[in-house]
Amino acid sequence: TSGRCSYLKNASTGHFARIPKFTVANPAGKLTLAGLSAEAPLDGKTVKLGGRIETKGLQMHELMKSLGLGEIPVFMQLTADVPCDGNLTLSPFDFKLDCKGKARGENLLVRGDMHAKNTIAALREFDADGSFTVDTEKVAYKAELAMPNSKGRSSGSIGYETGFKIDYEGDKVSF
Repeated sequence: TSGRCSYLKNASTGHFARIPKFTVANPAGKLTLAGLSAEAPLDGKTVKLGGRIETKGLQMHELMKSLGLGEIPVFMQLTADVPCDGNLTLSPFDFKLDCKGKARGENLLVRGDMHAKNTIAALREFDADGSFTVDTEKVAYKAELAMPNSKGRSSGSIGYETGFKIDYEGDKVSF
C-alpha cells in the first residue's frame, strides 16, 4: 500500500480526512482509491465516504479470493475509473458503498462451480455502463453491456455467504 493523508478536525462539524491517492496491491493487481474523503460528524456514528476507484486489468477471481470470499467461479480482468460514495458505521458495524460509471472487462469466464467443465458465459471483451453496491452481505450490480457483436443488460449479486446470481438480457445476441 502507498498513499498520503491530510486530516482536519472542525470543532463544530466533526472530523474530515482526505487521501489524494492510495494504492493497494495484492495478488489480483492494483486498486487505486483517488480523491478519497472520509467525514465523521461529532457524534461519531456514521462516516461519510467519497472518492474514485481506479484499476487496470484487475483479476476479479483473485480479488474475491484474497478478500476471503472463497473460490467464486468468475474470472475476468477489469479496468475501471468510477466515482463512489457511501457510509461506514462502526458500532454496530455497517458499510455501504455505491459506485456508478463505466468499466471494461476482458476474458470473462463464468462457470457453475470451480470444478465444472461446462461454461455458463465467456466473453473476450465488453464495455459496461452501470452501477454497483458493496455492503456487508454482498456486491450487487446492474449494467448496460456492449460487446463486439451483442448488446444487452446484466444484473446480479455475489453474496459473501450465499453465492452468486447473475442475469442477462440481450437486445442482440451473437455467439
